[in-house]
Amino acid sequence: MEGNELTVLAPDQERQISVQTEDFNDMFCNESKFAHFFQVAQVLASSPIVPANFKNNPGSCLIALSLARRMNIDPLMLMQKLYLIGNKPAIEAQLAIALINACGKYTPLEYVYEGSGDTRSCYAVATRKADGKVLIGTKVSMEMARLEGWSTKGGSKWISMPEQMLGYRSGIFWGRLHDPGLLLGLPTADELEDIEPDKTPKTTKLPENIGSGMNIYETAKQKEPEIPPARPRYEPVIAAFEPYGVTVNDLCIRSGTNKELWNDAIYADFTAVIKELKKGASRDDFFPSTDDHAKACIRLNELAEENKHLVDKFLAGRNPDNMTAEEIWGVIDGVEDSIK
Repeated sequence: MEGNELTVLAPDQERQISVQTEDFNDMFCNESKFAHFFQVAQVLASSPIVPANFKNNPGSCLIALSLARRMNIDPLMLMQKLYLIGNKPAIEAQLAIALINACGKYTPLEYVYEGSGDTRSCYAVATRKADGKVLIGTKVSMEMARLEGWSTKGGSKWISMPEQMLGYRSGIFWGRLHDPGLLLGLPTADELEDIEPDKTPKTTKLPENIGSGMNIYETAKQKEPEIPPARPRYEPVIAAFEPYGVTVNDLCIRSGTNKELWNDAIYADFTAVIKELKKGASRDDFFPSTDDHAKACIRLNELAEENKHLVDKFLAGRNPDNMTAEEIWGVIDGVEDSIK
């Protein structure tokens, strides 16, 4: 982590990170506790150790303190890694991945690189300690970076350090897909810069002129220009799939959730599918028959009740929701043959 190690405050041996929503509410709803933490924020703001943008800004220090307590990490570490981009708070990718690795629920993320040039890709893998299930993240490729516009803006790190960016983004996508609550919904600085390249100002630390009684969110609200309501993000995606006979229901089944809850990882998957369909791939390769797929999943679940180790062995880390009915039936045949 470039010389900065994550400091976890939990006293137990595993040093797990947990979201402290109760402490957060107490901090802002209890007058005596708020006064106490504001005094702590004032002490931090007067310290020469804190980053320059937090000096003499107890309001910013108070917000950073509340976020640090909810993440159960050292406040000074968070201050070093907290940015304001386009009037939105964001953390560094290194810290986000450190939070995932330090939570104690999974083995450390491992990265699998494939291909070269425009097909160079990476996905993150970790094992859930509770049940030993292998969790595979969304694959991120240089082609995806180009199609999404991440690598086309001036000074893009996707051009100067592609291997590092593939690792960072695949690690973040893994967290968004398998444990989205772990990062409290905070985006990374790289994500915000890539998503809004034309509107986002250059990354800076939190502004110095916030004022002692004003937090970063209030300041951002005052400066943010009025923008007309945006078209729902899922509408153009649904429209793009219509020529291929793919319905909203098909997309929801593939993603495992309804369209209002689609996240960046799901949209990245849809982008990759659209590309393959444009090349002439069959719709059925990505969106199997609902009835046959459902029957296969039901049978697979029945086998897993008494032969989970065999089912996991033949699945080899794959998610049945992302497999065709034919592939699932193949797994079922292999399990049943082994039982016999």
